[in-house]
Amino acid sequence: EVVHAGVVLYSREALLENGGTRSGDADWEIVCLLAGPEEDEPMDPLTMARNMLAKPGGTPCTYTAEQFAEAVWYWAARAAAMPEER
Repeated sequence: EVVHAGVVLYSREALLENGGTRSGDADWEIVCLLAGPEEDEPMDPLTMARNMLAKPGGTPCTYTAEQFAEAVWYWAARAAAMPEER
């Protein structure tokens, strides 16, 4: 059951960092729609790692060891739904 839904927006500047691309001329673009059973659901640990290591697709950010550990603990008990391959 979905209790919380959110929209992730990135600015034009953030999308162009690290050689990124944009899909239009808007100042902001929707990059992700999130839905989950909890409002305070932690970010996926792989996404956090991509951000911390400034890997392609990540947004440079730092996290505390506690934030990272909480995310690992939370997601270890859950399965991610993946889209069906076509």
